[in-house]
Amino acid sequence: MGSPFKGLKDKIHEIKIGETLIKVKPSVADIELFITMKKDMDAAEAKKITTILKNVIKKANPEEDVEDIEIFITENYGQLITELTILFGFTTREKIKKLEEDLKKKEELKQVLNQ
Repeated sequence: MGSPFKGLKDKIHEIKIGETLIKVKPSVADIELFITMKKDMDAAEAKKITTILKNVIKKANPEEDVEDIEIFITENYGQLITELTILFGFTTREKIKKLEEDLKKKEELKQVLNQ
């Protein structure tokens, strides 16, 4: 039986953003930065997130222009963070869906109570 680690350094993941599959190649350093995020972050912390997003995409797509990658990130920031959170194993798609459903129910209840 072969090593479970063989070839992992060359592994590229795909995540779906909108209708587009994009390649990403996260590293331990990217995940370390990712877990330092918090809700009320400052500009330096936000820049760390952008750096992570650029790194994981650029490493898997070295032929792409950095400016094009930055524009893609700008247009898909939240969804990229969500997909990487799933990829990094911090949550699951099911948990996110449940949270979205709960938030929708809460908003609907708020609208009913305000009528």
